Amino acid sequence: TMVGKKLAGDPYENPPKYGTAYEFFGGGDAGHEACEAFYSLTMVGSIDTMIANFLTSLQSLADEQSRVHCSLNLNTDTGRLSSRMPNLQNQPALEKDKYKIRKSFEASPGNNLIVEIGRAS
Repeated sequence: TMVGKKLAGDPYENPPKYGTAYEFFGGGDAGHEACEAFYSLTMVGSIDTMIANFLTSLQSLADEQSRVHCSLNLNTDTGRLSSRMPNLQNQPALEKDKYKIRKSFEASPGNNLIVEIGRAS
């Protein structure tokens, strides 16, 4: 949440960027530890989101060959592709993919998978 991020700052930056909890807990080691604790709490929500949206949901949709198939719409008003059931275009951004979810997309042996996944739009 925004409140948690404000309290935490980013104590793991070099140099650390402390949140408001730093001064509240008297600075020094106690302030640093408080910011680390609040930072960890803010990460729990993003981990839960990753698990629910990407890991658990995609695993439950996998077929006998461990493949997930979506419905691909080629005829959009904008001329762009869209996918649904599940939306495979809604994967974590490259810089936010801490759990390497993007690496789960691979071609069968002897085939190539050509995708553009590094660009956010």
